[in-house]
This record gives sequence, C-alpha cells and structure tokens, in this order.
Amino acid sequence: MKNIQGQSARKSRHTISRVTALRSETRKYVWDVCKKNYYDYGINAFWLDNSEPDYGVYDFDHYRYIEGPALSCSNIYPQLYSRVFYDNMKDLGDVPSTFEAFYDQLQAGLNMGLAGIPWWTTDIGGFMTDDVNDPDFQQLLIRWYEFAVYSAVLRMHGDRGPYNIPMLDDRDFGGGCLHTGQPNELWSYGEENYKIMKKYYDIRIEMHDYIKKLYDEASENVQGTEKSMKAARRSTPMHRSIRSRYLNENS
Repeated sequence: MKNIQGQSARKSRHTISRVTALRSETRKYVWDVCKKNYYDYGINAFWLDNSEPDYGVYDFDHYRYIEGPALSCSNIYPQLYSRVFYDNMKDLGDVPSTFEAFYDQLQAGLNMGLAGIPWWTTDIGGFMTDDVNDPDFQQLLIRWYEFAVYSAVLRMHGDRGPYNIPMLDDRDFGGGCLHTGQPNELWSYGEENYKIMKKYYDIRIEMHDYIKKLYDEASENVQGTEKSMKAARRSTPMHRSIRSRYLNENS
C-alpha cells in the first residue's frame, strides 16, 4: 500500500509491506501460512492489531490500494482483514465425542441464537470417536441426536473408529492410503439405538413445515430460533439462571 508518489504508507526506518486484505487470494494465503505455523500446533487465539491499517500519516485521499483509492475502499479493509481468521475459525470444528463437548455445543448454539444467527448445527455424537461400540459413546450419540433433531441442519457426521477396515489399496499416496472409518448411519448402532433415532427422525419429518417456517422467518427477521430462557418473552429471574434449556421458536 503506497501513496500517490509511490512511497510506503507508513513512515518507518524499516521496509514494511501491507497485505491487500481486499483480495480473497491474499486472505487465503495469509491464513494458510498462519494455520501451518500456529493453528495446527494448537494456537487458536490471534491478536489482530493495526487493522485500520496503521498509517504513518492519515492522508486517506493520497493512499491507493490495489482495488482503488483509499477513500473508496478503506472502510471495508478492517472487516476483510479480520475475516482472514474469522472465516477460517468460525466453524466450531471437529469436536470430540464427550459429554463435555456436547454441553459446550449446546451453549454455543444458544449464543448463536442470542446473536440472531439461525443457521447453526453440530456434529451428532461429536466428530472424533475411538470406538463406536463403546456403550458410553452410544449413549452420547443418542442424547446428541435427540438435541440435533431441532437444529437447522440434522446430520450424522463424524470419523468413527476403530480403524480396522483394510485400506483400499497398498499405494502410499492418494485416497487409498487414508483409513476408512466405521459406518455412521442410523442403523449402524444396533436395533435398540436405531429405534430411538428413528423415532426422533419421524418427529423431525412431522415438524418439517414448522421448522422450515421458523428458519424462513429467522432469515428474514435476523433472529435465532434456539432462544435461551433468558431471551424468551416469559423470562423471569429463574429462567435467566437456566443456561442449558431453550425454546425453539421465533418472537
């Protein structure tokens, strides 16, 4: 980013280059570098400072981005700069198959509702499972399924162990060298579990028109449907103290 004389927009004894966050290709490149060197090592908090960006002299009418004069596009720069990380971290990611993660997902969903964001969902049973035959996991799966039935998107999604299915071929590259997880359909967990999930699947189908109406209204009115008791119309001090219940409705 330079001024109309071709000089750096920030006065410093060091040479400083600014990324052009207005370009999607640049945002992807910056994220790929940060993911490789930080995020993949468990560092998931980033301080996004100087997103104005930080000028030496704030002569906006003299500065030029690759997209055009600063006066025509400067205000969008901080948002797009932040989206380098936001767009790649807003997905809650591959959550573990634990009751603690399930609780966290419920809290996340309620906060999304409070923020007026209706299109939210979760991985039923968590994404990472060591053993699909573990009774504790199967109980977690059932409870998670019963919750997810009322979400915008209902999906059985996860990487299921144990990984004892032979690989597709003996090559050490390409898709053939990736392990295959266990089946993850409703009927993959035994007859008793299937009966429970089928019962709630039928409820989902019966509620289809109602759920569709909720999310149509939510999309038009910018509001969430999974409302915490605190946000409900009949909110009372008791309701405001409840952090794990909600109403599936629009105001």
